[in-house]
Amino acid sequence: MNLGEIFGTSFGITFAVLLFVIFLIFIALYPQYLLNLVSSLLEYIRNLVLSLLAYIRNLVSSLFKNNQPLPGADNCAIIPGDTEAVSRLPSAYLAHVAFFFTFIFTNAYYVYKEEKKDDTSSTQYDNRRYRSLMIMGTVVALYLIIVFARYNITGCDSSLGVLYTTFAFGALGFGTYKLAEICGARTADILGISSSYVPDTAEAPLACGK
Repeated sequence: MNLGEIFGTSFGITFAVLLFVIFLIFIALYPQYLLNLVSSLLEYIRNLVLSLLAYIRNLVSSLFKNNQPLPGADNCAIIPGDTEAVSRLPSAYLAHVAFFFTFIFTNAYYVYKEEKKDDTSSTQYDNRRYRSLMIMGTVVALYLIIVFARYNITGCDSSLGVLYTTFAFGALGFGTYKLAEICGARTADILGISSSYVPDTAEAPLACGK
């Protein structure tokens, strides 16, 4: 440690001690200012906590409103022209979407995680991962758009219906994929992410054989 560093450290400590002494003198001369500051801080924290609790209470209570079926909601039904009451909890429409979108997302995720094979170039490997990421992002974006449209624009679904359907049938879609994997089905490239790339070791001409 050189002289400049020693001087700088000593000056910093001295300055901090000086500020602390000035603060103590100010408190001794004007204790009411400190009490007002502490009181204002505690009041702010109290109001913040109460506002947060009120928001959570309103959010939870809103989940249990407007969950009754919609009678004759043609624009909310899976099949146009269906005049029967449309369920909101669970949402039959979102149940199908959540199941298949989760299945597709899981497939793209496992294709993304596949290790690089010896006969695959780095470019093909990177392209496969980029396509998988693009598909996962597209699936999530489309699902959020559908949820937004059915909840905010058409009013076909409720808050609790969206949450319950998304998690329940999303988990069912993921479980279906894992069950197929346990039963011996390999990671199927259902979207053709990897099948569009021909290994460098492949001999031309390339054709399908029985």
